[in-house]
Amino acid sequence: MKKTNIIAVVGGVSMVLAACGALQQNEMAEAETDETVSASKDNVEEAAGETTMAWIPEETKESVQMAEGLYEALLNQEYAGREGYAYCIDDADYDGKDELLIRNMQIREERSGYSVQFINGGLRFDYQKTFPQEIIDANLWTYTTELTAEQDEEMVHSGIYVYSAQEHKQYWYQNEEDFIVSMGFDSAEPFYEYTDLEGQKRLTFYYDEQTQKGCGIRCYERDPTTFIATGMYGFMFEGVQEGTPRNTNLGRDFFKTESIYEGYSVWDCADNVEENVEYDEAGRIRHYDAFGILSYMADDTEPQCLLEINYEYYDNGVLKCRYYQHNSAAFATWGTTWDSYFDEMGRLVYEDTYITHGSWDTYYIYTDDTAQPAFILNLDNNAGEWIPEFWVTVQPCRP
Repeated sequence: MKKTNIIAVVGGVSMVLAACGALQQNEMAEAETDETVSASKDNVEEAAGETTMAWIPEETKESVQMAEGLYEALLNQEYAGREGYAYCIDDADYDGKDELLIRNMQIREERSGYSVQFINGGLRFDYQKTFPQEIIDANLWTYTTELTAEQDEEMVHSGIYVYSAQEHKQYWYQNEEDFIVSMGFDSAEPFYEYTDLEGQKRLTFYYDEQTQKGCGIRCYERDPTTFIATGMYGFMFEGVQEGTPRNTNLGRDFFKTESIYEGYSVWDCADNVEENVEYDEAGRIRHYDAFGILSYMADDTEPQCLLEINYEYYDNGVLKCRYYQHNSAAFATWGTTWDSYFDEMGRLVYEDTYITHGSWDTYYIYTDDTAQPAFILNLDNNAGEWIPEFWVTVQPCRP
């Protein structure tokens, strides 16, 4: 293994970029004796193991400074005070660029951890990255408990974690503005926004129809009395699908009091089933529930709620929202809750469904007064990674 000190000349200013480098034996064995390193702007070359000059353009200095600033922000906002973690900044890939390396020190025998790189104006995470042994052994690691936390106590994350559909990687940006601008959009001009019935912004979405590139922010707020559950996640993609996704609920009869699993009813999963239906003064269904005994469960002798559906209406009588939930022991965990929201024309605009690994959002985006949405955006919340799927509905929806 050879050691190389690289002195970078940035606009006439020298700085040490890397002090630790290793040559992998299986790749560099033939060059072991006469290895040289690229010289500076003046083509100066010296033998490996000695100081080498390398000309770095001025913009690289700015890039390095931005990376260092974001590394510090990430550590202070997301990792400060966390037990068992340590970090260092080093070149684990031997590509001449430093990365932020994060390890779980409670598993010391492991050589893996997170590698965080400055890319596309944000920080890209590579999980389960194996680090070189000399970096593991070096006394360069700082425990995150030594950092001062800057995280907002009401937020799950102070920054924004963003899922890239093209790379299948996760990024981190310090704030919403930085993320949107880095994607080439004007944050003041979103393509679409969705606000829930309580007035909370749920989605801000940006899309360029010419390039078919899109990105967005999914916000959420939940009852914070038991745990912190307020924050936002981002997503980005390139390319669309044409047609209507198979799992769309366009055209469904939402007044049917049945489970999400068509063809499998409360009578199929329980004994002694009793149904209850309530109507409002206008004769519209307001509430439905079904109770029964799950006889196949030996300790179940009391009736349980198998299925419950509640309805709300606009002042003009149009369906406003439908809240659905079923017993996962009677049916399945997928679709345990399924909430549907409509506009004042009665068109389906948003659905939030519980699925086993997280949740599933569907946004129906209309560009005129017709019943046909022009676009459908699906967001698959896979344990905190919001995976986008964007559709242009060129085919007619089912009636």
